[in-house]
Amino acid sequence: MSTVITVGVIDRVKADVRDLLRDAARRLPHLAYADCRVEVAEGKSAAAENGESKFSGDDYGFAAGVRVLAGDRMVAPGWIGLTLGTADVNDLLARLREALERAYRRAMVNGEMKAAAREKLGPLGESLADTRLHPVEVREDTVPAVYAIDPRTLPLGEMVAFTTDVSRRVAAVDPAIKHNYISTLTQLSRELFASSEGALIDQSFALTQGMCYVIGVEGEVSQELYDVLGHSLVDLREGRLGQQRAGGAIEHLHFAGRIANDHTVGDAVNNRSALAGLAAHRAVQIEQMAGHLVKRLR
Repeated sequence: MSTVITVGVIDRVKADVRDLLRDAARRLPHLAYADCRVEVAEGKSAAAENGESKFSGDDYGFAAGVRVLAGDRMVAPGWIGLTLGTADVNDLLARLREALERAYRRAMVNGEMKAAAREKLGPLGESLADTRLHPVEVREDTVPAVYAIDPRTLPLGEMVAFTTDVSRRVAAVDPAIKHNYISTLTQLSRELFASSEGALIDQSFALTQGMCYVIGVEGEVSQELYDVLGHSLVDLREGRLGQQRAGGAIEHLHFAGRIANDHTVGDAVNNRSALAGLAAHRAVQIEQMAGHLVKRLR
């Protein structure tokens, strides 16, 4: 039976990760500092192109990172990052312990090389110094995610229907829009931070994000724009405002196209690329359409 990756994985290793980091300075000689980050995210996404559904999915992300400051003659950093999966859940603590030791070895080698360079380079080598972090207050805390609707409970079918509908509405705003791509994402992520100083922060985030990409064409002028916004979950009806803003942006694109196609103006300026630049400047307001059309999900 396969293991399911959820944000609950953090609960299984939280205390052990704290102990692993707090014990690091005792076990590893010349270690000045170490910290570890573990993140798990559960998310759903959907995409549509020109009014047709492109893909949808329900997936997870699972990763960890370790940073160490260590050294005998000089203190230097060492890092390692891990991309994790279902096979790592039961052995997560062992993977983190191995990562800590690898980052430690890298820091020690880095520190020794810095010390050697400092000795060889004379006055120039004096610019090399120990790596130190600014002191901060050590805390243990849990920060829950804030949301009206748990992103994990949102039906994927609703996301597909919503995303496809937005794509169709963007396409219908004006004939000048020749291509559009819409994507939506909603997820819950949880991050654990532990340090050798005793910090232990367990923080969760909820995110709903929309992206709109459009290509507009008017005469000899084309403009490629996109925008990405992330917000909490709210009512779909605000998408109407996006259509109104899109109409205003298209008016500017039409205006830019008329300028670029006016040979009288072109001859006076004697530089078609300059006119295209003016067109792009006017058409930049298409970004407002992108933001307001997909800035929020139901």
